[in-house]
Amino acid sequence: MDLQLHSSTGRVWHIHGASAGAEGVALLEGADGLWEAPIKSVWMQGAFQEGATYVGFRTEPLDVILPIGIRGETYAEWAHADSLFRNDLGDPDSEFSLVAISESGQRELKLRLTDTPVNVRTTDPGEDHYTRLVVQARAGWPRWVGEAEASGFTSTNGNSSGFVTVTNPTDTWLYPLWVCDAPGKWSLPDFSWRDDQWHDRVITTPTLGSGEALTIDTYPANESYVSANGSNIAGRFGGVEFLFPIPPHTPPTQVPVKVSGGQAGASVMVRMTRNWRRPRGGDSS
Repeated sequence: MDLQLHSSTGRVWHIHGASAGAEGVALLEGADGLWEAPIKSVWMQGAFQEGATYVGFRTEPLDVILPIGIRGETYAEWAHADSLFRNDLGDPDSEFSLVAISESGQRELKLRLTDTPVNVRTTDPGEDHYTRLVVQARAGWPRWVGEAEASGFTSTNGNSSGFVTVTNPTDTWLYPLWVCDAPGKWSLPDFSWRDDQWHDRVITTPTLGSGEALTIDTYPANESYVSANGSNIAGRFGGVEFLFPIPPHTPPTQVPVKVSGGQAGASVMVRMTRNWRRPRGGDSS
């Protein structure tokens, strides 16, 4: 696996793998935390209950420790790489990324410093042109993000139905993002993916006016409904929310969509961002 560090300026440092150290910077032994975010189970216990009742679990932020070596053939070469790399890490207000490239494809983890990078050498690094740096950073979104996939449907007239294809090859739940043309009213699937009363749940949007193209983000922590012209589209949903993500390891599956009161050529697109627990693997059920 190749591992690159991408700065907020767009500069790339090859720190692990075939090209490690190409810019004078390499990942050393002792890296920790980057493989998978910790999870913590949540339990409920009554005042006089024997034992406890399992409620669920949450995923903690991913805290990463990166031991870094910076070397140069000359003092000037070392000093330039040392200064440039430190500048690229920035401060907690700016992000940098780890990008993993393997047989599993390319995945990215966004990080911010949690502490000042520490030079752990006890002698002057300028004397032998070598810095040993310990970088501590946190991924608030504790997932390795891969390439997104999209599928769309275009209507033949103002009242039309068809299918889009959804899929989730990852080892975590996937919350799709929908983009609907306006004008018109769209019916979109919110299936539970279980054999229950919600297995074929459908949500119908309010009638969208001209210029009111709608973006629906089904991730619970994000704003659900945003219209292109800034209208209060969320209030017109009457409190109805999308509830169900696409389960891990869901094969390509066609799901129905429908538009009414629209125009010929109206389209809807579903965008599926792939989030992985680890920098590689995880695609086997």
